[in-house]
Amino acid sequence: MAKMKIKTGNNLVKVSTGKKRPAFLVIPTILVVFIIISSLQLLLAQEKPASSSTTNLLQLLGIEVSPESLDYVQNKTQFQLHTLLTEQRHPKTWNLSEKIKTDLEGGLHILFSVDEDIVSRLERLAASPRVLEDLSLQIKKSILNHKKIYVYGCGATGRLAKQMESTFWRPFWRSIRQDRTIWTKVEKALGPDIEEKLIGEMTGRSSLPLKALRICSSSADCNSKITR
Repeated sequence: MAKMKIKTGNNLVKVSTGKKRPAFLVIPTILVVFIIISSLQLLLAQEKPASSSTTNLLQLLGIEVSPESLDYVQNKTQFQLHTLLTEQRHPKTWNLSEKIKTDLEGGLHILFSVDEDIVSRLERLAASPRVLEDLSLQIKKSILNHKKIYVYGCGATGRLAKQMESTFWRPFWRSIRQDRTIWTKVEKALGPDIEEKLIGEMTGRSSLPLKALRICSSSADCNSKITR
């Protein structure tokens, strides 16, 4: 009686093939046995619990996902800003951390090259100024009609929005107010509350004490506003 051995992993399986048969019949028999053993191994693997190799970071740290986290991921999609272009990695700095380890000068060149985007954007605006002209016209109409202008953004653009109000708009009109001759004409044409007509706001986030500090950072009555 002829026998054959099939090794599957660390196991050695002996299979009897019965009477001695021609060589061309041995190959199909081997294939059948191999398929049967593979199927059994697959079934056993499905019944076993997930191996440690599939353990995620939360399991390693012993942390359970909170209901609030699940709610944020599943339902609060309007607050998930990671898909915004401004939240993505810049294509020019993908390998910055690796480059700067071996080539400091080259790494700095990559870092500073990002500012070239500013120049190219300004060049496109200069070549087609219609957008800025329309924006300027709408701002002018809003001021003359005693309407409010809102500038808003999230993250860095939100801080810029706050700066446009606290650093540019309000100081400008306060300086005009110091000259009574000019201010009399401005007050008559634009109203006494022109300083309050532009509002810079941060959006895309919950109201936090930190936000209150940013809002009050340039105000003389900051402490009183925070305590209220």
